[in-house]
Amino acid sequence: MVDIDINEINKFEKFNLNIDLKFNTDAKNFMKSILKKKQIHTNRKEVSKWVNQIKKWKNDYPVLRQDYLKQKSVNPYFFIDTLSKCSLDDSIISVDTGCAIAWTMQAFNFKNKQRLFHDFNNTAMGWSIPAAISFALHSKKQIIVIIGDGSLSFMLNELSFIVGNKLPIKIFLLNNKGHSMIKQTQEQWLNSEYFGSSHQGGLAKINFIKVAQSFGLKTSNIKNSKNLKQNISNVLRDDKPCLCNVIINESQRVIPQVKFGRPNEDPEPLLNREEFYKNMIVKPIS
Repeated sequence: MVDIDINEINKFEKFNLNIDLKFNTDAKNFMKSILKKKQIHTNRKEVSKWVNQIKKWKNDYPVLRQDYLKQKSVNPYFFIDTLSKCSLDDSIISVDTGCAIAWTMQAFNFKNKQRLFHDFNNTAMGWSIPAAISFALHSKKQIIVIIGDGSLSFMLNELSFIVGNKLPIKIFLLNNKGHSMIKQTQEQWLNSEYFGSSHQGGLAKINFIKVAQSFGLKTSNIKNSKNLKQNISNVLRDDKPCLCNVIINESQRVIPQVKFGRPNEDPEPLLNREEFYKNMIVKPIS
């Protein structure tokens, strides 16, 4: 039974909310009632067709391209993909904002019992560190943090807590010497003027390895893709907390990315118009 309290709901109408049907009940009871009343039917043939279309796009426009391996620094897409392969089946992944969450969502291949946590729609810089501390205090599972250098600079003090409480958190720092997500926006709209997002634009230069070591935290560096899997595995196998400094090229960006003002189906880098229209199933907005 779903209880309706009209007096409780009516007060929201002063905000000019047009409420068609008013309920005041526990969400669990509401969902139980809905499920009793309505059965969800799936046309498997249509779903299969759509899944096959997605597979085709993934094959035509792969996240991992072989030319990425030729880069002198570590390519973030190959790093995230390799990290996912090296992680345990039930590990907890705490991901920060900016390029860290974008690259992770694009390239991490999740296993059945793994759990990813991110403060979606809040995207507070540095969130992943205190979140990982909370997970480590209440779980014996492998805790992995993926964070950028901009975000880590907000939470350096928490490294002392991790060391002091012997929390075996593995922090993978995607270090590209600045705020790459902001840089990407500045490239799109502000003529590549990197104010506040680069060392040249005013950001302080932080030696994260020395800072971590000053707290007594174990550290390591990954500077290129050579022996990438082995280097990541070495960090994950250790029973102590560790900061792994992964050197990412400053010019590395999130690809593809939707530019503000363009439709979601037409992200940058833009496809040539013939190829774009060929891929469209419905009439494009632009």
